[in-house]
Amino acid sequence: MPGVHPAAIRMSTSVRRSASQRRLLLLVALEIGLRRIPNDYAYKNERLVRDGAGLRFLVLGSSHAYRGVEPDSMGGAGFNAANISQDLSYDRAVLEHYLPHLPKLEYIVLPVSYGSLGGRLELGAEAWRVKNYTLYMGIDKDASNIKHYVELLNRPVRDEVRMLRRYLTEGKDNRVCGASGAATKTMGAASDLDRSGEAAAARHTHPSTDRMDFGRKELKALVQLATEHGVHVFLFAPPAWRTYRDRLDSAQLHGVITTCEQLDREHAEVDYIDLLADPRFIKSDFADADHVSAAGQAKLSRILRAWIDSARTATGPVPLPGNDHP
Repeated sequence: MPGVHPAAIRMSTSVRRSASQRRLLLLVALEIGLRRIPNDYAYKNERLVRDGAGLRFLVLGSSHAYRGVEPDSMGGAGFNAANISQDLSYDRAVLEHYLPHLPKLEYIVLPVSYGSLGGRLELGAEAWRVKNYTLYMGIDKDASNIKHYVELLNRPVRDEVRMLRRYLTEGKDNRVCGASGAATKTMGAASDLDRSGEAAAARHTHPSTDRMDFGRKELKALVQLATEHGVHVFLFAPPAWRTYRDRLDSAQLHGVITTCEQLDREHAEVDYIDLLADPRFIKSDFADADHVSAAGQAKLSRILRAWIDSARTATGPVPLPGNDHP
């Protein structure tokens, strides 16, 4: 560089290198801090590993189960392992990952809603949640994607800094679920079910037959995995308000229902109930057009308990391989 002393060039290079190192250290510290914030996924991993040996039933699924099914209201020893936007492939992955920790597991409860077969976490607006399975549950479905291993690559850094500051100064963490794994911040009854119904129906309608076929394949694989381990599968269509139901594509809905009914017919270890338009759910039971409120959660959990108890009384619990059950 003409007219610049070599010593000045070396000093400038050293300063830039030092600044880069400081930025890198700050980012590493931020990443470590973010991973230490308590969250649902880390909590559920801890509970399933630590207490899995005593569990007899598991709730899987997306927000319809996460916000809709309270294991403590269903009797017996159960846990809610559902998460927001958890698709059927992740339901299967969660079941497969934790089965070694669930030696007494007798049955699972899984909602299969209008949008379930076409749902793909990686392809939706909630794709950033994929890293939670990798970082906090040890479930890695795509080892080639570095985003699944780094918190900072999934949301704007300024948002991450704000979140860490809130945790360090106010003690506000990212855990929303209660001790049973179900959501505790279930909203009250909604005032505008028409708008939420229209938006949700559009969001859950999948024109791609490939995505529907993928979901159907994952559901069948989950059923096979469960039944091979002597685990009964209880499938249900979650309730929804009419402003959601009236906007559903009839062909897609028919495909979901017939898939579940076929599994029910073909497997003695599978039962299915359609609660989509169940008249027992009234307007105050909904937080939005396709999610139940706190009152709806209590009602849905009671209904599922009665249905499951009746089915298990009729058929008896499925004996686990190598174990004798009363």
